[in-house]
Amino acid sequence: MPDVRSAAEAETFASDEVPTPVCNLFKFTREHWEAQQQSYDMLRRHLHMPAMRAPRFSVDAGSARLFREIQTGTRQLCWCPKGVDLFAGLFPFFAKRRIGLMLPAAIGPYLLSLSATAHGAWIAWSHNTLPSENSSNGGSGIFSSLPSAVHLVYLLARSIALREDGFDRDGCQANFASPDTGNRLFLRTSSVTDKTTLGVAYSPGEAIRFQPFSAGAQPPNLVTPNAFLL
Repeated sequence: MPDVRSAAEAETFASDEVPTPVCNLFKFTREHWEAQQQSYDMLRRHLHMPAMRAPRFSVDAGSARLFREIQTGTRQLCWCPKGVDLFAGLFPFFAKRRIGLMLPAAIGPYLLSLSATAHGAWIAWSHNTLPSENSSNGGSGIFSSLPSAVHLVYLLARSIALREDGFDRDGCQANFASPDTGNRLFLRTSSVTDKTTLGVAYSPGEAIRFQPFSAGAQPPNLVTPNAFLL
C-alpha cells in the first residue's frame, strides 16, 4: 500500500521522483466546491442539466507534487458530474456561441457512441492544457487517468462559462488554443476504440475539431494534455 500522508506532511518532501508518498486531496476539493457552487449552478443551467449533487470530496489520493501544484495555483480543479452529454448539452452550448464543431463524416457514428458521463470525476488541469516540460504529467502516475473527449469539451465549456458569468476573477481559463495552421495540435483523449484514438483541438471562438488517429500511433500533432482525472 502507498504511504498516505497528511497534506502538511506531504509538504516536507522536496522530491517526488517516485509514486509515493501520496496525500489525500479532501481539503482542496471541499474548498473548491464551497467557493464555486454558484458558478457550477450557472454552468448546469447553460448545459440544461439537473441540479448537481455535491461531489465526493475524499478523492483517492494524489502525489506530493500534485498537492504542491494545487496549493500554489499551478494546477486547478474542476468537478465534472455524471450525466454530461456531448450532444444534448455541450454541442448546443457551443452552437449558441457560434463555435462550430468540425469532424470528419466517418467518425459521426463514433461520436454518437460517446454516451454521457456515467460517473462524476475531478479533473486536475493546468492553465495551459497543452503539455509542458514542468507539468506533473499525471500526479503520482497511479491514481490518474486521461480525460475522455467529453471531459475535455466540458472543461472548455466551464472555462468559457466562468468568463461569461463573471466568475473568472483569477484568469483561470483552460488554454486549449491551437493555431489554425497545418501544425494544429490535437489533445489525446481516452476515447478510443480498438482502432481509433480521438483527438480534440480548439480554435478559440471559432471551432472545436475532432480527429481520429490510429490507435497506438504517435503522430507529432497528437499530444497528451496537461490534464487528468483524479
